[in-house]
Amino acid sequence: MDGIPLDDVNQLSNIAAGDIASYDVLKDASATSIFGSRGANGVIMVTTKKGKAGQSKIEYSTFVGIDKQPRFLDLLSGDEWRKANPTAVGGRYDDGANTDWQRAITRTAYSHSHTLAMSGGAKGFNYRGSVSYLNQEGIISNSGKDQINIRFSGQQKALNDKLELNLGVVASQTNRKFVAGFTNERLSSTSPGLSVYNPDGSYNTFNFSVGEQNAVQALDQTTNRGKEYLIQLFG
Repeated sequence: MDGIPLDDVNQLSNIAAGDIASYDVLKDASATSIFGSRGANGVIMVTTKKGKAGQSKIEYSTFVGIDKQPRFLDLLSGDEWRKANPTAVGGRYDDGANTDWQRAITRTAYSHSHTLAMSGGAKGFNYRGSVSYLNQEGIISNSGKDQINIRFSGQQKALNDKLELNLGVVASQTNRKFVAGFTNERLSSTSPGLSVYNPDGSYNTFNFSVGEQNAVQALDQTTNRGKEYLIQLFG
């Protein structure tokens, strides 16, 4: 990022979209010729926005996004399952429902981001500071993240523009809601004949020895959160 190697590639997710001026992907010989063995698997070069000499400028940018799961496993419906397992009808794995557990735990997820920045410069000094906020829902229920970033960069030219001094500060806080460990294999083993809710609106609680349980209830009632802080100084 801006010529400085990141300690962890996951730090790229802490860069607000509104702060990125450009990015380039180098691979093969072009990457190794510049970065040596560290570039063997390719290099992503991110350049952030900088201030420009002249009148100070205030910028605001935003975006809204929607995420959906494009496809699901083709599993039996409750009626198809009962037809294939007639002896199980009305038993512990069947209460007459037609539940698609994959769709039951997923949703249309919405994201929005906002960046407010101020930049300018004069007499060989340029600066840009920004504050950004991202709220991103996860496709799996009760998952997602929100993040706030503060970024400042300044450049000072000296010695008749032969020397350029750079200073940058980045600080971010990320709050995450993690998924509680469900997989398609685990969901596919849960009977589609079992309902998510009881007639009174309460959760249909079940937990069998084979690992089947009400995934919607588990996701809604499980707290699995993390908080990350990142501070970077570079020059």
